[in-house]
Amino acid sequence: MMQTRRVHALDHAEFEGDPIQNLGKPITLIKKKDNKQLYAMRRVKRTEPFVLSPAAKDIHHPLIAHLAFTNEISNNLYLYSPFISGGHLFNHLQKARQFDVDTSRIYAAEIICALEYLHTLDVCCWLKAQNIMFDSLGHITLCGFGLFRQRDGTHRDWKRPEYPAPEVLMNDKYSKAADWWTLGVFLYEMLTGLPPFYSDVLEEIRNNIISKPLHLPEPMHANAKDILVSLLHRDPEQRLGVNGASEFKQHTFFQDLDWQEIIERRTEPSFQPGYRAGSFEPYGVDYPHIPEFGQPEEPTTAGTFLGFDTHSLSDSGNKALNTGTGARAAMSVEENPNAPAVTDENIELDTTEQIRAALEVPWKSDREDTVAHLLESKINLSTPISEHTSERTTMLAWVIRHGSLKMLRLILSKADVKSRDRVSVTLALGLATRMRNIPATNILLSHGTRCDFEDADIPVLADLDDPDGDTFQDPSDPRDFTPALVSAVLNRDVDLARMLLAHGANPNLGYHGVRSGMRGLIAFSCGRIIQLAMELRLFGMAQLLLEYGADIGLAAPVWEARGHDCGVVPRAVYQRVTAALREIRSKSLEE
Repeated sequence: MMQTRRVHALDHAEFEGDPIQNLGKPITLIKKKDNKQLYAMRRVKRTEPFVLSPAAKDIHHPLIAHLAFTNEISNNLYLYSPFISGGHLFNHLQKARQFDVDTSRIYAAEIICALEYLHTLDVCCWLKAQNIMFDSLGHITLCGFGLFRQRDGTHRDWKRPEYPAPEVLMNDKYSKAADWWTLGVFLYEMLTGLPPFYSDVLEEIRNNIISKPLHLPEPMHANAKDILVSLLHRDPEQRLGVNGASEFKQHTFFQDLDWQEIIERRTEPSFQPGYRAGSFEPYGVDYPHIPEFGQPEEPTTAGTFLGFDTHSLSDSGNKALNTGTGARAAMSVEENPNAPAVTDENIELDTTEQIRAALEVPWKSDREDTVAHLLESKINLSTPISEHTSERTTMLAWVIRHGSLKMLRLILSKADVKSRDRVSVTLALGLATRMRNIPATNILLSHGTRCDFEDADIPVLADLDDPDGDTFQDPSDPRDFTPALVSAVLNRDVDLARMLLAHGANPNLGYHGVRSGMRGLIAFSCGRIIQLAMELRLFGMAQLLLEYGADIGLAAPVWEARGHDCGVVPRAVYQRVTAALREIRSKSLEE
C-alpha cells in the first residue's frame, strides 16, 4: 500500500477570497494563500446524506487526486483536493477521434494501477468517465469527491459507472470485477472512438450490455481484441482481473511494459494538455433521454440568417432591405448629412468615409464609370470602408449588401482575383453564401473565386500599425473566416453546397466560432463540416459530403489564435453524431 498522507483541517480564511471558477455543481476552483496552489473545493451541505469515510485520509496514490484538507463552517463540510488541470480523458479523445494502440495501452495501464490500489481499500464500482482526467503533464489521474464518501454494504447510494457491467444491471451485484468491465468499455472507446454497446436510446444500451454480441473492428490488433474479449466477458467469474491486477501484467497486450515506470509516472505522455479542465457531461444509464435523430428538416427559403435577410441582389440596382450588420455599416448620403457631396467628376478617396460616399454614386445611378474610376485609383478591395476594421465592411462586401450585380461583375473583371485580392473575394463569397445570395455567389465563382481560405490567410491579431490590413479586432472570434460551405450547411441548402463542392470547396475543412443556426444553438461550434451537417440531421447533405471525399475520422480542427477556446461537444451529442456518421458511411460503402 502507498504511504498515507495526513488530512489537515484548516481555516477557510487560508484561501484567497472567492472561488476562481465553477467546475460544475457543487465544485469550485480556489487558490490557497501560502503556496498559491489551486484546489478543487466541494461544499457539502448539512442536509446532504454525505458522511466522510474514515478511510478518506488514507487514499494517497500518484495517479489519484487525494483529499488534501477539510473544513467545517456552519455545519457545512468543505473538502479540498488538488486541482487536476489537464482536462477529461474523453474530452481529449473527442478531439483526437481515437487513440492509437500504444497511447491507449499507457492510459489503460495507469487506470489499472489506480484501480488496483483502490481495490486494496475495498473501494469499487466508483469509476466513471468523468472521474478520469489528465494532470498538467499528461498522466491519468482519477478524481472525484465521491471517493471520500462513506458507503454502506448495499451500495444503493453509489452512482453507477457510465456503462455498467451486466451483473450490475441484472442483479445489482457490485464487485471489483465490475470495475474491470468498465475498464474494458473505456479501452474499447479509446481504440475505436465509441463505446462497444452504444445506442442513442437508453433502454437499448441496457439490452446491448446484457445480450448484444461484442463487435470488434477487423483491423484491430489481435492483442487488443483478446484483452477486450477478456474484459467484456459477461460472466464476472471469467472476466480478466477477477484474480487481481496481476492478470493484466501478464497479458500480451501489456507485454514489455514497465509497470514500475507506470506507477511512478515516468512514461513519456503522448501530449501535454495546454488548458485547464472544463466541464464534462456524461452519457449513460443515468443520463436524461435525448430524442433520437428524426427526419431532416425542410430547407428554409426565406427569413433571416446571422443577422442578414435572405434575398438576391437584382440587376436593376434597387436597394436591398437590410436589417443586420450591413445596414448599420453602410450609411447613405441622406443618412449622413455631414458626408461630402460626391460626383464622378469630383471624387476624393482620402478617407474611408469618402470611399463609402463615392460608392453611393453608382449605387443610386448605376454609373459603372464611377466604379471603374475607383478601381483605376488602385483601391485595394480589402480596404475597410467602415469606421472599425473589425466590422470588415470592404468594397466587395458593401457592393454585395447594397449594390447591383453589374457593379459586382465590373469589380471582379478589374480585380486581381487570383493574387492580391484572393482573400477579399473569398471573404465576399462567404458573405454571399451566408445571405443565400445565389446570383452573387454564381458571379464570384465564375470569376475564379476560391471557396476556401489557406492557413496563411487568417490573421491572428489586429495590427494597430496597419489599419488598412487584413486584421480583425478579436483574434478569438473566427466567424469572418468561416468556409462558405459551412454557410450552405447552416442554410440547409444542398444545391448551394453542391455548387461550392463542384467549384473545389474542401469538404474536410474545419470551422470555428459557429454559435447558432436557423433553429438555435449549435453544439459543434467548432468542428468538421460533415459533423455540422449530421448534427442538423441533414442526411442528404452528409451523403453529398461523403461523395466528395469527406473523412469522418479526422481529428478536430485547431484555431491558431490566442483567446479562442474550441471547447467540447456534449458527450451525448458527440456520440450520437459520430454513430450516425459511421452508419451512413457504412451504407454508402455497401451501395
